[in-house]
Amino acid sequence: MFNNELISCNHADQLFTANKNFYTHAILNFEEPGLHSHDYIEFFYVIEGRCLHILNGTTKQIFGGDLFLLTPNDVHNFKNSDNNFAHRDIAFTVEFFRKMCSVYSKDLYDQILSNTFLKQTRLSGEQINELETFIQPFTLSTVKGRTVSEDICESTVCTYLINEFLKKNLSAESSIPTWLSRLIALLSAPENFTTPQQTIVGFFPYRKEYICRAFKKATGKTVTDYFNEQKMNYAYSLLQSTSYTIEKICTLINIESVSYFHRTFKKQFGISPREVAK
Repeated sequence: MFNNELISCNHADQLFTANKNFYTHAILNFEEPGLHSHDYIEFFYVIEGRCLHILNGTTKQIFGGDLFLLTPNDVHNFKNSDNNFAHRDIAFTVEFFRKMCSVYSKDLYDQILSNTFLKQTRLSGEQINELETFIQPFTLSTVKGRTVSEDICESTVCTYLINEFLKKNLSAESSIPTWLSRLIALLSAPENFTTPQQTIVGFFPYRKEYICRAFKKATGKTVTDYFNEQKMNYAYSLLQSTSYTIEKICTLINIESVSYFHRTFKKQFGISPREVAK
């Protein structure tokens, strides 16, 4: 079932081939070399064993059955795995995943990008076996090009995983109002990073002081800290997946001072932007 193949490139243009929207592999005893992000959607679940998982600056021990959903805004890493640690990565192109999300609602993808959407849940052993069965036609395929089994596999697996996270989110008790969820989604979307924070906040018909209090209560962070954190996650992704200069990236995330960018980036990730770009 498992292989020890190390994917050295985390970029969609090298991961997805032959017009496929889906890629998967299972890995045993694997530790990645450092923090990284992806320019595609990644689900992964722990098949067995345990390790430390670092996600957006938070470190947690993960175990067999833990399932995660990662977007291009997320930065993560595995470390200190035990000898039995095995996990499966399941990747989808952003375009395909957006399309699948639109079947549920027009704004589901934006909600998934936001800090209010829970992106960790658990699978039972039976559910892991079900997923492995769904994935089998794809992993066993030796025919070049696309097959009917692969088409069905893509949609079935993606729908299954989305449903698991929707159940988690729908069952979670939350007092976050719709307007605040929308604000968090707007602050998480890269296309809004060049828009001044005050302009985004100004879209909502509430006093600034009320918005700031409600935001801090819901997320544990100020609006400014959250917006900057999302910008830094996006910058990390750009440094890994493009040849953009730091000056260009600062322009894309609307940060005028390169020195401020360096300080903020290093504070969040513990390394300099130039170390990531190497």
